[in-house]
Amino acid sequence: MEFLASDVDRICSVKRNRLQVWLEHKWVIPSVQQASGHGSRNVYDESDLYRIALFKKAVESGLARKAVARFLQSMPAGRLLKIGEHYKDGRESKYTTYIFFFRNEGQVVGSYILISEKGKQPDDKMGLSEAMKTLDADDVVGFNFSKIVYDISKKIRELTG
Repeated sequence: MEFLASDVDRICSVKRNRLQVWLEHKWVIPSVQQASGHGSRNVYDESDLYRIALFKKAVESGLARKAVARFLQSMPAGRLLKIGEHYKDGRESKYTTYIFFFRNEGQVVGSYILISEKGKQPDDKMGLSEAMKTLDADDVVGFNFSKIVYDISKKIRELTG
């Protein structure tokens, strides 16, 4: 399925002018088609919408745009879509995917993806404390990526009928 900027606004609640700034800085890159001049359009796929929604949430939480963009661009679209497959047609997965960004003095120094059984909250047994020590991080910001994917998938279903 393909999506345009107007769909990004409706599904991810990102206004066109804000999206345009993100595109100009290459913090967000459409994977289907990049506009190449007057009259052409950026075209997004479902994994792009997941990326945009996480980017928005991370930036609104105070993380540096460049660091979040670097992380998201390193994550293969197939992995994002695989997470999204668990939420097609309103089904929920038995696993929850969390994404953590580690900071030292406000600068992102690393990231960590954790998949846990549904209902189990991330804890020290899952390597978070060790990762903080290894990265010399003094702060961690985490997101329930499964929830983001679930919400976006639900909006896509509502939009496409």
